[in-house]
Amino acid sequence: MRVEPLSEYIALLSEIIENNLSICSDNECERNYAISGLPRTARPFATSAISLNHEKPIVVLTATAEEATTIHRELREYSEVVSTLARPETIVLFPPWELMPYETGSPHQDVMGDRLQCLSTIASGEAKMIVTSLPAITQYITPPDILSGSIIEIGVGNTIPLNQLVSDLIELGYRQEGLTIVPGTFAIRGGIVDVYVSGEKQPVRIEFFGDEVESIRRFNPSTQMSTSHIKEINVIPTREALTRGVDIESALKRAYAVSDDLGVRMETILASPDYENLEPFIPILYEKTTTLLDYLEDDITLIVCSAEETIRENDELHLIRWQRYESAVSRGDIMPPPSHIYTDIDEILHNKQVRKVVYLEDVKKKGLLKLTLNASKWGVSIKDTKTIDRIAYKTVRDGGSIILATDSEDTDNLINTLNTLLPRSSPYITVIRSGLMGGFYIDDIGLALTSTRQLFGGRTQKKVKTPKKKTPPDIGTPIRSYTQMDINDICVHEDYGIGVFRGLMLIRTGGTLSEYAVLEYANESRIYVPVEDTNKVFKYTGSEVSPALDRPGSRAWERRKKKAQKKAGEVAERLVRIYAERKISKGYAFGEDKPWQYQLEESFEYVETEDQLKAIEEIKKDMEKSVPMDRLVCGDVGFGKTEVAIRASFKAVLDGKQVAVLVPTTILSSQHLTTFRRRLSDFPITVEMVSRLNPPSKNREILNRLALGGVDIIIGTHRLLSKDVRFADLGLVILDEEHRFGVMQKERLKEMTKGVEVISMSATPIPRTLYLALSDIFDISNIGTPPEERQPIYTYIRRFSKDVIRDAIMREIYRGGQVYFIHNRVQTIGGIHAMLEEMLPEVRFRVAHGQMDEIELTRVMTDFYEGRFDCLISSAIVESGIDNPMVNTIIINRADRFGLAQLHQLRGRVGRGGIQAYCYLLIPSSGHISKTAQMRLETVRDTTYLGGGFSLALRDLEIRGAGNILGREQSGHIASVGFETYMKMIAEEAQKMLGKLKEHKREVKVSLDINAYIPEMYIPDQKSRLSIYRQLADANKIEEIEYLENLMSDMYGEMPDEVKCLTRVAHIRVLASEARIETITEDDGLITLIGDGISSEKMSGRIEGITDTMIGVKGRAPYLMFKPTVEDNIEKLNTIISVLKHLIEN
Repeated sequence: MRVEPLSEYIALLSEIIENNLSICSDNECERNYAISGLPRTARPFATSAISLNHEKPIVVLTATAEEATTIHRELREYSEVVSTLARPETIVLFPPWELMPYETGSPHQDVMGDRLQCLSTIASGEAKMIVTSLPAITQYITPPDILSGSIIEIGVGNTIPLNQLVSDLIELGYRQEGLTIVPGTFAIRGGIVDVYVSGEKQPVRIEFFGDEVESIRRFNPSTQMSTSHIKEINVIPTREALTRGVDIESALKRAYAVSDDLGVRMETILASPDYENLEPFIPILYEKTTTLLDYLEDDITLIVCSAEETIRENDELHLIRWQRYESAVSRGDIMPPPSHIYTDIDEILHNKQVRKVVYLEDVKKKGLLKLTLNASKWGVSIKDTKTIDRIAYKTVRDGGSIILATDSEDTDNLINTLNTLLPRSSPYITVIRSGLMGGFYIDDIGLALTSTRQLFGGRTQKKVKTPKKKTPPDIGTPIRSYTQMDINDICVHEDYGIGVFRGLMLIRTGGTLSEYAVLEYANESRIYVPVEDTNKVFKYTGSEVSPALDRPGSRAWERRKKKAQKKAGEVAERLVRIYAERKISKGYAFGEDKPWQYQLEESFEYVETEDQLKAIEEIKKDMEKSVPMDRLVCGDVGFGKTEVAIRASFKAVLDGKQVAVLVPTTILSSQHLTTFRRRLSDFPITVEMVSRLNPPSKNREILNRLALGGVDIIIGTHRLLSKDVRFADLGLVILDEEHRFGVMQKERLKEMTKGVEVISMSATPIPRTLYLALSDIFDISNIGTPPEERQPIYTYIRRFSKDVIRDAIMREIYRGGQVYFIHNRVQTIGGIHAMLEEMLPEVRFRVAHGQMDEIELTRVMTDFYEGRFDCLISSAIVESGIDNPMVNTIIINRADRFGLAQLHQLRGRVGRGGIQAYCYLLIPSSGHISKTAQMRLETVRDTTYLGGGFSLALRDLEIRGAGNILGREQSGHIASVGFETYMKMIAEEAQKMLGKLKEHKREVKVSLDINAYIPEMYIPDQKSRLSIYRQLADANKIEEIEYLENLMSDMYGEMPDEVKCLTRVAHIRVLASEARIETITEDDGLITLIGDGISSEKMSGRIEGITDTMIGVKGRAPYLMFKPTVEDNIEKLNTIISVLKHLIEN
């Protein structure tokens, strides 16, 4: 969306700058300029104005990487709303490595991908503005000719031998995988190659016809479905140290010229297969040293955002680089000295390619052309109405404008709020849709620019509307069941019990070929399951101990199943009874949102996800009904449940009601108090906490005020359930992790919440099977996507090393953050503490673990939250509930001993504030870890985004989530019949009691003389074939089958006839179920349908493609016999589909 209120002001400032300084006009002159008077918030606006008449690219330099990110974001926002500026995609960011100088290991692949994508864009001439920082621009990089020679250019119509493409991808560092889900990987399926190019947002699917590229499509890595067609793609390398076209012998001579040790080290690295840790040798690897400026043509205009800060940062960076080099040398780590890896700011400013330098502040240099603007920072709050009114009056009087940028879609609500809160100024405020921050006033052009985030004190990121994804029917809701089986996995068949999946086997029966799932049971007996029945087979989960295998036909399985079925019925009955009781009770109907509600929501620091907004909307609608709400909000760690609770609490308080927030621990109680008070600080709302940390006298005083209505929101542990706690007018109870309260506490809770709104919050997801069944009983909101501003957590697997630990901790301390060091053995945690203090005496350490006194533990956690020390050495107690946005590095010692779910949740403790986070998975310094542990760690490392691809971890979490809802006593039944089977039992029992079981698909027996299976040549991977078989067997709707047809055609190419027959049989099953047909058979070309959906009336009228129609009754069941007029199998199936549709329509 481009709107033009800002265009005239950018043009006006551009004209003032040009008239005074002639930056664009003096093309022949090498000059330096200074524009002073600009606040930091106005620098992106001024940069945009300077760029307006520039034909050649501009380099924007900041002192730090964080400032570069901020300015880059703001420049792109101006570009979005001003059509005369460069397009957003031509404004690029060149980041530095995320490593400290001389840190062990190579940079993260994602960082190198972003850097190489940026360099590729610059080299192609597409970049109009390059934003970078001092650490990035002063580091030597790969030369342009080397990079361009290492890029694979692929276009539709090109001829590329497939084996050559694979060889090139491997040379560029790409890994071959079964599915392309993460950057730096590729997959091959026949004539289709999927590549996730480094630095790209989505992978691409390249389809070949022979050696010719027939099409290129972007696709969603989660769904594997194509999203758009493109004409070409440039595949860049996954690493920066490139050897294609490099004279290795000359490179080694340069290394030996520096020192013999350096030459030997570089020779060793070049002899390794993946060139690991070669990046620091880049300046020596190539004949000529290169900086970012070498990617641009001459006559560069360089804009320096803050000269003095950049010079200070340069001096400090120079010192740090040499100190860390000397430290590396002292520990025997052979690396090139800083003079070979880095340049400095003076070299950049005096580079022969730089013709003009523009400083955006006053600089004490001779020969500068200077311009002083009359500007100031404007970060006024909505509470300061006098200042807003004064600036509005002055600006409008002088013919200027006040522009308010909002990233909200609800501009009508914003305008109503402004009219209410700013009645005098609001008529003069122009509202534009944009993620701009603004926050300045420039008197010279008469512009005051601010944003709702400045006005209401909220986030600094753009709120991006997430596009709604096209998901297959019924699978886009909560967490899906992850039941993909691999060969030799223990499994459960609904009819035969617990066995072992031995794979798929193609078997000929009669004249037809079909695939069967082979299940092995006790005494090596086997069952062959037709693929259409694979929805009865589940991967076994439910017990950490491998269960005994059943014997087919034995009564043991039936007894266990019957016992579990009985318990499932009891559980379902209890759930349905709770649902019925709530529906007939009366509660308070809250009013619609008030202006203050909008003000609070606009002040949120982060970007809400669609799931979050949906949960908030569902809660508000519940609160506005007279039936008391009882809603469960599920969401992974850091997915924004607390903000949902705060908004609901605020709505309740604005209607004069009180809120009780119950949490399981004193630590969480303290944290919620801090969070609630911070978020509600702009409003006259009283938030208190009852806690053992308070003196008894203070707790009594708080409870007295609570009883008199003097406390709006009370936070506490089970102490709030005591008989002496009384409320003046309780309206909402929020339970954080309800399952952690005891039975007696829950009984007291039921008394306390009669007629009151209740929100329960859980950090564990609900299994999809259970969710779909209970969605009619429970009000469930699922927050299944991570916040927009959360960046991928860079994850490394490293051998235990003091150097690795030192670097990781010091990098975080250097940028002002804090660190978790996880050591999960209380007996030896003291030794780790002593080692770390000896290694890093300048760092403040404290220890926390579950065997400490609760009050002491709470004090340690509170001190950490308040920044009183730098690194918390902790057991795994920080796994749940601890939220500290300043902690953005976590080091997990002996990570090989943790499960996937635990690693997933521990890693989720960092990266909570939109800052780049790091996770180090430490394994022993020597020796081997098990293959299973290695695969587990690689899964965590490769899945850098929270909520993405964590199927195994989520399965463990789902079991916890099911226990939270159904009760912990379910574990025995889950172990006896398996998790999936038990969840299905409860789901069916609940649906039966609600009278909705009839909506489920009937079982239909189909026996036709056709080959209906997935050939191994089409989909070689057994796990993938089984997954598709199961989804087809599970399909209840035609749309689900069509989705799978589209998915297979997209991923594997055109479906062969056997697969087309398979999917049409799936269509027949769904339609036959709807038409009330139970059996469909074929005998010598004659098709017979049996079921009570058949009648003479329904068969009236002519049906194309059939002859010899006969209707009768066999036993008690009506039947229909007919003969298709076609012999082709696919057409024969289409004829059956037409008959079934005719029966349904009539």
